[in-house]
Amino acid sequence: MAVQVTIYNVTGQTPFDVYICQSGGTGCFYMTTISTLPYTFDIPVPYNNATSYMLKLIDDNGCVITSVQEVTPCYDLDCTISGGTINILDCTLSGGTVIIYP
Repeated sequence: MAVQVTIYNVTGQTPFDVYICQSGGTGCFYMTTISTLPYTFDIPVPYNNATSYMLKLIDDNGCVITSVQEVTPCYDLDCTISGGTINILDCTLSGGTVIIYP
């Protein structure tokens, strides 16, 4: 499953070097350098299987900006469920149909 990250806003001096790290701040790897926002990217395989990540940005002045975020699974919906409830949190879904039978 792809883990998609979108950076909407950040305070600092452009450009920003973008890193993805384990949630504890270890195991960081460089993704890219950005100058405009919003910026969206996918965390590559095999690093896309954690439940949380640290996003680390380093601005042009050398300031380090970090944020740890939980991964919220989000799937295109096309399913039939026999009873139950579906809760969708912080997701954007495109297409699909959900049918819930009591």
